[in-house]
Amino acid sequence: MELFLTSRKRCDFPFIQLSDPVDLPISIVNMALGLAEEDKKRPLILVGNEPALHPDLEQILTQCAKHSIQPVLETNGLFSESVKQLIIQKRPVISWRIYRPELYSKEDLEESAQTLQDFLKARLQIQFVLYMDDPNADYSFIEKRLDIFEHCLLLLRTNCMFSIKNMQTLVKNNAEMIKNLAIGGKDIVFDCHFMPCAFEDATFGMIYKLGLQRVGCSPHLLVMPNGHMAHCRFMTIVQGPHVSTFKSHAQLIKYYYDVFRQMQVTVPENTPCMNCITRKANLCTGFNMATKATALLNEKEKLMPLFEQEEYAEGEKHIKLLWNMATIGIKLGFHNDVIECLEEVRRLTPEDPKVHYWLATSYWEVERRSEAEEEFRKCSRLTPSNPVAALAELHKRFVENGNTIRAHMLAEEIKKLIANMQAASK
Repeated sequence: MELFLTSRKRCDFPFIQLSDPVDLPISIVNMALGLAEEDKKRPLILVGNEPALHPDLEQILTQCAKHSIQPVLETNGLFSESVKQLIIQKRPVISWRIYRPELYSKEDLEESAQTLQDFLKARLQIQFVLYMDDPNADYSFIEKRLDIFEHCLLLLRTNCMFSIKNMQTLVKNNAEMIKNLAIGGKDIVFDCHFMPCAFEDATFGMIYKLGLQRVGCSPHLLVMPNGHMAHCRFMTIVQGPHVSTFKSHAQLIKYYYDVFRQMQVTVPENTPCMNCITRKANLCTGFNMATKATALLNEKEKLMPLFEQEEYAEGEKHIKLLWNMATIGIKLGFHNDVIECLEEVRRLTPEDPKVHYWLATSYWEVERRSEAEEEFRKCSRLTPSNPVAALAELHKRFVENGNTIRAHMLAEEIKKLIANMQAASK
């Protein structure tokens, strides 16, 4: 899980997000920590434009300790002396951000270097993140920067919205640097933004021969300052439910993997990847989530004006348009939008079972459980050839929600329904 602590910053480095000066409230931090402590295998990463500038950093680090969590603090080292001493005292893992030298002022570069030395002297656990924001830039400076370490972890991060061509240029320009670092004993990890098709065959083979790691595009579970969830930092364009919506970490994970699967499998922009060998071998997930989400949002913007056109105001075209909008909402997890569209479709085509099914799933996601059950049952009644399917889905949701009594009662109901169907077929 990642907590976006603050949009405060000292410098305009690449990948700056959420420009408004907002801080993540302590109440939201506590909600997130309550979920994060259920899964200690996943690191808790404190991010933001410069997370160490959050005014309540001490309280946040203290709360992490109370939950037996050692957080990872991403930082570029530009903050006050008092914050430096606080970090040394609280001892989070440090994820040290490194940018191209020309992006720093001389004073900031010196201050950052001194802070890193102080952290090393204090024996804090430090890993490094190289921000590769320019496809045409030479990042070989990092070799000299890491020369003092016999071993260290270096995460290579770039913009996941880069085109494949830009990514290929970036990798080609820096392949020798990556090889030198790996041979020199540095543990290199490619962030999820690097697709295998960005590498030439020889470079890709070298990566696996040297044991370098690649992180796939999967939910990072970012908590934004307004308390809403996002898939990852680049996916703040699509806000998910508020963190208070989720009763457990498992429920949170399930929500995002459900949305992830929908977008991964069905968004058209993923079509060129379908026959790719690396995707079939699970070495890549195809285009990243931010690219897919952007494509869906663009499609939504194209559809919106059609509602104003007379030919789409009623009839089959109107219904199809509503379905298209609902489908986009389902893929993005915009369940209130789905409900608005499908309630109108239900009014126009009340005998269509699939309307009731998808309405039921969205009602369930927004906690309108009694309405969801009613819609699942309507779907069952309107599907005489297979009335069990919708009820089985409702049963699964009862079980997942911990409603064992309702689940048991429905299971008995399903058994009787199946027995009646078998008797009728004889």
